[in-house]
Amino acid sequence: MDRGFCSLERIAELQEKEESYYVMRCKNNMALEMLDNGKYKIGSGKKKVEGRVVVFSDLKERTEFRLVTNLPEEGEGGVSNEEIGEFYR
Repeated sequence: MDRGFCSLERIAELQEKEESYYVMRCKNNMALEMLDNGKYKIGSGKKKVEGRVVVFSDLKERTEFRLVTNLPEEGEGGVSNEEIGEFYR
């Protein structure tokens, strides 16, 4: 999903669905705070959700992409940051 679908409410809704995975581009103005566990708090004030954030750049277009996903990074079925970037492209 692209930035037009991204909201804290939408992320929280998708995280609650079992066996449902997503990759969504964050809006540029969404605050990100890295946590000790490698995940991020997304949002500001009282409205925040925790999630995995993948950041990559398109050097040709000179654009940075920030993606939020609930795909696992490790274990069986783990998906690397590079693979998530490819999914989005």
